[in-house]
Amino acid sequence: MKKVKFIFFVFISAIFIAGGIFAGFAIAFTVAETPEFSLPVHDLDEVIGVQVFHDNRSTQLHIGFDFKLDNDTEIFAPISGKVTNVKKHQMSNGYWLIDVNIKINVKWTIFIAFEPWTT
Repeated sequence: MKKVKFIFFVFISAIFIAGGIFAGFAIAFTVAETPEFSLPVHDLDEVIGVQVFHDNRSTQLHIGFDFKLDNDTEIFAPISGKVTNVKKHQMSNGYWLIDVNIKINVKWTIFIAFEPWTT
């Protein structure tokens, strides 16, 4: 009988713990608002070109915009958040591609790629 009570206690405890974790995530996702982004430049006049790119031959969907900036343009994060990852990839032409992930809240992360051919 003790073994059955112990198993029942463990089972009920697991349900309460799982429920608490689920409720915490549910509250966090409900509170996390949809963020508002801005361009990563101080003045819109610094953007000297914009293009949307999608290559139909590619299996990867490109859902971003490419902004052309002068080489000396100061850029900054388009929204407050925590930088969670920075990756550098060497391109075949000797240039570097830099990827940055910024975590905004529990629901949203933004990905920015700095591409050398857009300068």
